[in-house]
Amino acid sequence: TECGVTSINEKCFQKIKARDWQWGSLLPSDFDVGSNVVNGGIIYAAGSVVESLNTYHLPLAVQASLRSSEESECIVMTVFASDNNIDSEMSLIIGSGRDWWRFFPGDNRGYMGEVTSFRTVKLVIDESGNVEFYIDHELRYTTTTGKTSGKIRFPVGVGCSHSEIKDILILQASKFVLGEAGRNDCPGGYEKIRSWEVCMEAADEFNIPRMEWMC
Repeated sequence: TECGVTSINEKCFQKIKARDWQWGSLLPSDFDVGSNVVNGGIIYAAGSVVESLNTYHLPLAVQASLRSSEESECIVMTVFASDNNIDSEMSLIIGSGRDWWRFFPGDNRGYMGEVTSFRTVKLVIDESGNVEFYIDHELRYTTTTGKTSGKIRFPVGVGCSHSEIKDILILQASKFVLGEAGRNDCPGGYEKIRSWEVCMEAADEFNIPRMEWMC
């Protein structure tokens, strides 16, 4: 067969790579920016919450670049939160007290330095409700949630009122399963493509979060 059970040949692997496994971008037009200003693809959040127009469902991964445009102060991204509060589940706060992170649920805290330069944050929620919090591509905290859907928000509040938001990326599962590439593109090689090691290897190469729902 084109994809043997014991190995994946280059032709088959190139077929898998050719599929669009990359993150998709969310534009400022995908959000209700309220009274905030948008310029050059950057949302300047100083007056009101920035809220996604769409509702999203787990499993989900959301990534964004954030910085404080004045002095180092808190910047917030929430996923599936039930309101616009900065500490509603699930909330990722950077720049709290100038140079600390805070993650909810759990109110996990840690030192990260100032946030006057863009910092990359990411929330990953798998289909079982396991949640991973990342700062600058480094895993900082894990917890669980019972929430399954909701909006993506960038709230503002007391001391969290001068945020710049850009490069918002999203990865949501639907037919996004590497196993499907094996089924569709590699006759006879489905079980091999679907194996955990191969799936994780491909996920790493395509810069996809390691989540079981992919495999």
